[in-house]
Amino acid sequence: MTTGKKNKVVQYLVQNTAMVLLAATPNEAPIRAATEKTRSKILTDSPKEEKDLIFHMRDVILKLASKLANCESVDELRAAEHLMEELIAGRIIIVDDATGKILEEQLNEQDGSGI
Repeated sequence: MTTGKKNKVVQYLVQNTAMVLLAATPNEAPIRAATEKTRSKILTDSPKEEKDLIFHMRDVILKLASKLANCESVDELRAAEHLMEELIAGRIIIVDDATGKILEEQLNEQDGSGI
């Protein structure tokens, strides 16, 4: 993926996150319109496999944004942050129920860093 394309994907992910965080505010409509414009560009400029990856990233970040937006206390926010940090650091292991394969190993294979 080119740098320009990566920037477009990041823009799209940030716009989607903003929609979750600004839901039911006057800013939601213009952000939704901008997000749809970016989505259209991604749809026309990306092969299917790349689109699938981008939209999966969107789904993951929207789940995280929703979780954070629904935290009702600093303690709840800190707990969510701690869980995310532990997962990224590889101290939480998730096993795929269907295959028995450790998901952490798959994540490490993708970036080679273990994080």
